[in-house]
Amino acid sequence: SAGVELAPSDPARLTLKDAIAQFTDDLTLLDRRHRTMAAYTLMFANFQASCSKTYLDQIERRDLLKFAASLRKDGLSPRTVSNRWLAFAAFLKHHGIVGLSKKGDAPKFVEAEPECYEKEEVAAFFAACDASQRLLFEFLLKTGVRMQEAMYCTWADFDFKERTFRVKAKPEFKFRPKSWEERTIPLEEGLAAKLQARQKALKRSGLVFPTRSGKPNNKMLQACKRIAKRAGLDPEKFWLHKFRATFCTWHADAGVPIPTIQLWMGHKDLATTMRYLRPN
Repeated sequence: SAGVELAPSDPARLTLKDAIAQFTDDLTLLDRRHRTMAAYTLMFANFQASCSKTYLDQIERRDLLKFAASLRKDGLSPRTVSNRWLAFAAFLKHHGIVGLSKKGDAPKFVEAEPECYEKEEVAAFFAACDASQRLLFEFLLKTGVRMQEAMYCTWADFDFKERTFRVKAKPEFKFRPKSWEERTIPLEEGLAAKLQARQKALKRSGLVFPTRSGKPNNKMLQACKRIAKRAGLDPEKFWLHKFRATFCTWHADAGVPIPTIQLWMGHKDLATTMRYLRPN
């Protein structure tokens, strides 16, 4: 009952350790994102910390309930607990195991409304930026792109004649758009002019927003919080995805058709975009 295997090991039975290794290997062969792989690795570590059973076929409903309870005890948010529960369920399904849990067992969480910046916050934030920082965060605000889409954007992604930016795969950086879909986003005239001016001044790299050494910049969030602090704003209320949410909300407020915003945002489901509508 404690999950301790006293009998000699049975080579015909799949151990939990080997099942995890097989699942992880399959993800690698399917070329899943690094973040996806890291999330599963962390989830498996969490589960093994809460369950000492040796074989996959020993896993039962109470092990899932104890897993969720251990995550809550560790102080993880309800959404994170739900995500890790669903990830483990996907692992079990991969191995043909379904129906362990009962209706109502899956952890629940309250879906918070998307937050966006107020115009006054944006003005104060931009006032504390230098020219390079302002262009980066103006680009995030006025295109709604994700951090990695900005990290790996190159000058070849822009059509300044048509004033558009295209989110494209970058095999050289092992980057691909979310959902494997490229998309085109219109550029506001002033932003396009600033980008063209930067293109003439930047010679070291094909990247638009590189580090000083010409490498992809993965420190955008840290810069965002430093600027917010310098502007006298609360750094805890500033994060990169909020620029994306603000782009979506402001365009919805301006009356841009929701299907159009959906295409710009790269949302698979229209309902996701609809969440950014605010009551008038």
